[in-house]
Amino acid sequence: DNDVLTSRYPNLVNNLATTNDPIIKKYQYDDNVDTTGKSAVIDWYYHKMVGNKKTLQYVKFTGETILYATENIPEMAERGLYDHGLYPFVFDPLFPILDMPYGFGFVDVCKNSQASIDILNNCFEKNAQYACAPRYFARNDGGINEEEFADPYQLIVHVDGNLGDDSYKTIDPPGLINGNYISLLDQKINEMKETAGNRDAVNGGTTAGVTAASAIAAMQESAGKTSRDQISTTFDTHKEVVNFVIELIRQFYDMPRQFRIVGQDGQQEFTEYSNEGLQPQYQGMEYGIDMGYRLPAFDIKVEAEKSSAYSRLSQNELALQFYRSGFFAPQNSDQVLACINMMNFQGKQEVIQRIQANGTMYQQMLQLQQQMLQMVQMIDQLSGGQTQMAASVADQINMSLDGGQPTGGMAQMPQQLDNSTGIAGESGHMTSARERAADSTSPS
Repeated sequence: DNDVLTSRYPNLVNNLATTNDPIIKKYQYDDNVDTTGKSAVIDWYYHKMVGNKKTLQYVKFTGETILYATENIPEMAERGLYDHGLYPFVFDPLFPILDMPYGFGFVDVCKNSQASIDILNNCFEKNAQYACAPRYFARNDGGINEEEFADPYQLIVHVDGNLGDDSYKTIDPPGLINGNYISLLDQKINEMKETAGNRDAVNGGTTAGVTAASAIAAMQESAGKTSRDQISTTFDTHKEVVNFVIELIRQFYDMPRQFRIVGQDGQQEFTEYSNEGLQPQYQGMEYGIDMGYRLPAFDIKVEAEKSSAYSRLSQNELALQFYRSGFFAPQNSDQVLACINMMNFQGKQEVIQRIQANGTMYQQMLQLQQQMLQMVQMIDQLSGGQTQMAASVADQINMSLDGGQPTGGMAQMPQQLDNSTGIAGESGHMTSARERAADSTSPS
């Protein structure tokens, strides 16, 4: 609006473009949009070489009047608008066109198939109408009252004179659509589904005979490959946008800023951050040569949180398979970590950290149990064998490691995978503890 422009830029009072400005375009809307009293304002980003550096410059103008320009500001003329020197936007066309910022959408790709389907459906409807509403030839001198004849609710139709067989004749309607045209329509519909990737499985439909939930989920997962491939380009665009933000942090976070980070299980952490570590760092002198400045790299891998191709059902099924295979048993942590490192799934790092933590706690527990058995042995020795606590403690340890089931004595120590050989057997800690307990409680 011109009044908004003049309030912000008083020098435009007598310099606004007229309503006949060829830049202002007229578009077709549902409602009539009046462009009277409005002016076109252009925001223009462009690259300009300043020495050996490509800078990003910006100018804002209306008509022939410049409202803002980075080249008119001395501290920005050589530096540009942003230090990264890239356009501050990312194009994300669905179907890109070479060397063009725009691309094709689903309407462009599917409009020909949809037009063919509409034409065939229209022909089928006309054919059905002709077959349901018979038509007749009538002689001019036939003497038939046409109004009464055309009225299906008229019980009596008056005629003049003798009604001969040639006074009227039924017009043979075209035959009903045969199977070839119906097959053509079905093929066009299937073509539309394949082009748009809108298969029946995506909308919840299934093939005849498929009733298992896992099979239906597998069909839906397979049918979504096209959409996932299209969405992957949006994830790449998201990475570029976040990298732009990181570069803006490098340029503008001069003062420390406080952030509240919400981690797992809702835990909150408050941290302070600035761009001090991202600024160019002087490398000093080496062998009399000025090494100049080094620009630190932001050591973060940017990726979309929900970019995995796996569905929630697949993730849940994978977790159940891990549980059934004993992946969460702490005594199997070494073998499980070797297996998981060869796999690729969403949340892999979290699972690895949890298994490592369980394995570490398990080893610590074994060491504490070993120390406890040693202490009990010393008590038995000091009491002259009267307490005999070692056997009872060893049995309690067996029960805790075997899920609370009694083992019937010290000879029933827990069996587990040996960490060094992978063969089923007792751990080294428990074997030595069992032998020492047996020696201390056996009569001499």
